[in-house]
Amino acid sequence: MDLSVFTNILKRKPQWCWKVGDRKRGINGQTIPGRYKNSYWLHTELNEGRDFFRKVLETASAVEINTDFRHSFLESGGEMTLVVGLQSTENIGSTMSAKQLSKIASLGFSLGIELFIGEQVYSW
Repeated sequence: MDLSVFTNILKRKPQWCWKVGDRKRGINGQTIPGRYKNSYWLHTELNEGRDFFRKVLETASAVEINTDFRHSFLESGGEMTLVVGLQSTENIGSTMSAKQLSKIASLGFSLGIELFIGEQVYSW
């Protein structure tokens, strides 16, 4: 699959991107042993304020519009996961309504949440 489809649909450039069978690369771009077993496309955005689920819903809406792509991607065995990476030195929270969760699931998305704790916030 041509992963530029994601770039075009979402109108965002990936920070990390590879296809099945590509040689593995380390964090500094150097080649390391092995080949990737799956394709991967990652874009990150920083969110201002507490409503971090807003970006998740914006991304899901962009994919929702492209029904043919979404159906063919999922039918081919592809998986779509929206991951919220929380990076904070203080308490933070947001709520996604049952209706919004249902919408995300009906579009074929899984939802992941990662928490990065510490004084230094990770910079993509």
